[in-house]
Parts: sequence; structure tokens; C-alpha cells
Amino acid sequence: MQTQAISNSAHNNVRQFPAPKQEGRNLTDQLGFTIEGVIDKDVMTAKAFPRDVRQCIKNIELTIAMSPEVSASCYYTLPRAGKTITGPSIRLAEICSSFWGNMQSGTRVISNNGKSVVVEGWCLDLETNAKVSHEISRGIVTKDGKPYSTDMQNTTIAAASAIAFRNVIFKTIPKVFIDQALQKAMALSVAASNQEDFEKKRQNMFENLERLGIHVEKVFAFFGKSSIQEFDLEHMKMIYGIRTSIKEGMIKADEAFALSESRSDMVNSLIDDH
Repeated sequence: MQTQAISNSAHNNVRQFPAPKQEGRNLTDQLGFTIEGVIDKDVMTAKAFPRDVRQCIKNIELTIAMSPEVSASCYYTLPRAGKTITGPSIRLAEICSSFWGNMQSGTRVISNNGKSVVVEGWCLDLETNAKVSHEISRGIVTKDGKPYSTDMQNTTIAAASAIAFRNVIFKTIPKVFIDQALQKAMALSVAASNQEDFEKKRQNMFENLERLGIHVEKVFAFFGKSSIQEFDLEHMKMIYGIRTSIKEGMIKADEAFALSESRSDMVNSLIDDH
């Protein structure tokens, strides 16, 4: 009787997701189960085995600390009008989603009119019944108004899906835990045991930028520096974050260190904000 009561309560609170179709037939007809029934069982399991928040946080932080490269991939930085926007990345969303547990999430394309695509991300916390969805729109035409090729459209959809996924994960998991993970990632990304280790990491950072097609001279001009030795920990944090933005498709490599205003104003405001 107790099990039945839990099942009925869970069924009443769970969002009714449409059953997917395959080759013109409902998935229920082929495999003998309903999507609602699967979620119903998942809710029961989540209630029976609730997440241990302390252990979740510990696992997230252990993963972030696996290597400086992993840490650096967990946050992004975008220069905007003389200031910077720093936030948790898609990679951190994947890590948090894996260890937070008792969640379901996904993305889907909800429209494509030939000029833009709209992707929806959704997330359901099976313990709290908190449901979050978020839409991302991206253009799929060139500056000349010509539609992207199929490959470019697929690439654009994949990038939008990743961002939609990131946004719903960070709207579902309490922000206080995300901020804690973000600060840890930023600190670990530039951690060095001694001066020699720091100089080696700094040199590797610029070599990685070169592999992305970004010449050191452009970075020097952006920060108003004339040598690698002038870059400190705060500069490195910012550069790592910008590199993540490039890798996640948030900004193009040739735009990342462009000077849209006077160099001194740009650099001073960037550093002062940290």
C-alpha cells in the first residue's frame, strides 16, 4: 500500500512528456512501456535514494581538481565593452550534471524556419519536481543572406544545444554550489607550486593560443604588454576563460583579442574588475 501511494503521488506531479515515435509507430507500441511510467519509476527511485549533497559537491570538486586543464575548461570569459563576463562553462555543467544525480535533462530543436533555429533545453529534478526549460535562438544565414550548409546548420544546432543544456543545469542546481565550483576552478587553473612551475604554465598557455591561430603579438596588444614575463595570475585566468569561450563557440578566435576601443581604457577596466 505504501508503494502504491508513492507511485500515485509521483505520477500526479510529473510533467507528461510526449512518447517519442520511431518509424511512424509510438515507442510504447514497440517496447511495451510508456515514458510517463519510466519517469514515475525514476521519481520513486530518487525518493528512495536521495542525493547526498555533500558527497555530490565533493565529487564535483575532485573532478575539477583532476588537472589544471580540466579546471581551466570549467569557466569562460567574454570581453564586452571594456568589461568581462565570467561564468561557468558547458564542461562544468556536464560535470555537475553527472554527480548531482536524480535529474533528467535533454535538448531538442523546436523550430527551424530557414533563417534561424530555436533549441530548447529542459531539466527535471526528480527529487524536488523542479522543472526548468530554456530556449536558445541562433541565426543560420550568412551576412549575404544565404542559408548555411547542412553541416554548418548541424554545427550551429549542436552549439546552441550545448548552451541550452548548460543554462538549464545551472538553473536547476542551486547557484550557491555552482559559484563555489566556479571559484575553485578559477583558482586551480592557475595554481603553481613554485615560480618555475608558474613560468612553465604561462609559456604553455601562449603556445596553446598559437595552436588556436592567435598570435602572441595580438594578445600583447590587447593587454598592453611587451613580453610574456609581464603576465601575472589574473591575466592568465582571463586568457584561460577566453580560450574556453573560443572552444565552446561563444566567440571566434579572430575576435577574442580584438581592440574595439582604446587599449588603455580596455585593459584597465578588464583588470580592475578582478
